[in-house]
Amino acid sequence: MFYVFLLQFFVISFSLTILVESATNARYAHVSALINDQLFIIGGQPTSFQLKGSNDVFYLDLKKSFNLQDPSLVDITRTSGMPLTISWASSTVVNKDGILIYGGYTWSLNSGNLDNGDNALYLFNATTKQWTIPTVSGAPPPKRREMKIVSDNNENIFIYGGIQLGENPQWYTDMNILDAQSEFRWELIQMKNSPTYPRADYTATMLPNGVIVYIGGRTRAVRDASILETELNIKQITLYDTKDATWYPMETSGELIDNRNSHSAVLTPDGKIIIYGGAQGPNLITASPSLAILDTSTSVYTWSVPTISSQFSPPPLILHTADLYGDYMIVAFGQ
Repeated sequence: MFYVFLLQFFVISFSLTILVESATNARYAHVSALINDQLFIIGGQPTSFQLKGSNDVFYLDLKKSFNLQDPSLVDITRTSGMPLTISWASSTVVNKDGILIYGGYTWSLNSGNLDNGDNALYLFNATTKQWTIPTVSGAPPPKRREMKIVSDNNENIFIYGGIQLGENPQWYTDMNILDAQSEFRWELIQMKNSPTYPRADYTATMLPNGVIVYIGGRTRAVRDASILETELNIKQITLYDTKDATWYPMETSGELIDNRNSHSAVLTPDGKIIIYGGAQGPNLITASPSLAILDTSTSVYTWSVPTISSQFSPPPLILHTADLYGDYMIVAFGQ
């Protein structure tokens, strides 16, 4: 089942308006990107216990009117599917019409075997609908999953943290930059005031001033020979200034919300970060409230919880995607 939830907002007043369903296969841990009024959905994990991923590519044309109960999704997998299957990756838009996908689990289309190769980058041209594997210089970071990549106005792509593939995986604390402006080139950043703990399943939002806001997620620590995984304190967010490679903690104010991982975040034009969904603990207990807003326009960022009608409310979700289109946040798929 495919769900798209549209939340219309005016400043900080929200009202849930529409639930869209269609027969597209359900999935989670996919990626999405909005280019030229087209919302692309790529890959993802089918809702089953078999970890194999998908090479699906389809989009919703938001310029055209469509039946809200059965949107006209354009499936281009037959001609433009990924050259392998993928899930648990991350994506960002580059050079206006490119969708760059990094990391995640990948499997061979022919054999179905897990791909343990070093290549972690795939580029989809939304105009030609063709895939390429970028030629990259510099030393690539270890391939990883469950991280979020973000880009600035200069086509610099920032990749922080994440989890190594395979058994007994390492959790990362490094920051890597991929320069995608003229050529693809890797660079490992020497950071100031770096967090001492690893991070995964968080959200990363690039503000117009070049500061990345990291919210929530999971961390891992070894205590008394035991490995503990816990959610990070969502009240104390972490900021990374891309201009001077410096980290800053910030204690937020406002309403209390649950810690969470595997949620989503979008940035509104007036500087508000809307987070949706998420869970906590090994049993994936639903985080409350499902939707909260972080106002970054104040010197101390402030949390608030809008009042939303329960009519047509979406189910609790994790590992979904969210994209902002005009006055709407479009939330797709998830678990």
